[in-house]
Amino acid sequence: MTLDGKVATRSGGFSIQAPLIELTKAQIIALGLQLGVDFRITPAIAITPVIGASASMFLVDDAAMESSFTAVQDHRLNLYGFTGVLGRFDLGG
Repeated sequence: MTLDGKVATRSGGFSIQAPLIELTKAQIIALGLQLGVDFRITPAIAITPVIGASASMFLVDDAAMESSFTAVQDHRLNLYGFTGVLGRFDLGG
């Protein structure tokens, strides 16, 4: 430690916080997954948890054996939700 660091520590100028130091590797990974941390497997590959949602509405129908579209009479909003693990691969650099 430098002289400045020793003086600041003795005088109470700053302190070092290390909240993960008491946790096991499994506990750190579990906490990271809860927080949505991007975990690097290698420099080119990463995995992270993902949560998402989508909303859509069908306006036209393309029936089999028909040459044109027909309007959908029931304009309901369709909701779709998903959770999972997202993998990212950095290709070419």
